[in-house]
This record gives sequence, C-alpha cells and structure tokens, in this order.
Amino acid sequence: MKNLFLGPLSIANLLSIENSWLESIYNLQKKISVPGDPVSFIDASNIILCQNYEIKNIVSFDGHFSGFLNVIDH
Repeated sequence: MKNLFLGPLSIANLLSIENSWLESIYNLQKKISVPGDPVSFIDASNIILCQNYEIKNIVSFDGHFSGFLNVIDH
C-alpha cells in the first residue's frame, strides 16, 4: 500500500487539511446537512479540500457532493 502513495511509481498524492479551513468545513457541514441525512465532517472536509486544491472531480456515491464537485459514480 505504501508504494501506491510514496515513491516514483505512486498513483496518487496525499493532501492535507489546513487548520485555517476548519471553520469553513464546520460551516459547510452545518449548511448542507439535513435532518435524517447529516453530512460527515470528513465529507465536508473533502469538499473544502477539493476547492482549495482546485480539484474538480470526486469518486463517490454520496449525493451531497453534487453542486460542489463533478461526481464520478461508476
């Protein structure tokens, strides 16, 4: 697994969340959560991370990414 993310043959980059984004993540989580279908802090983090790194696409079956990112679900 280590070789998938580290080294010359890696297939992906590891990205980190900045502390300065935490309030935006929390506010987004509150904004898009609905009763009976809350959005996780992780999912809200992924949206903010993608916006800050200018990532346009996400692979997911979760509907709450629509409107923020292009969702690849197949």
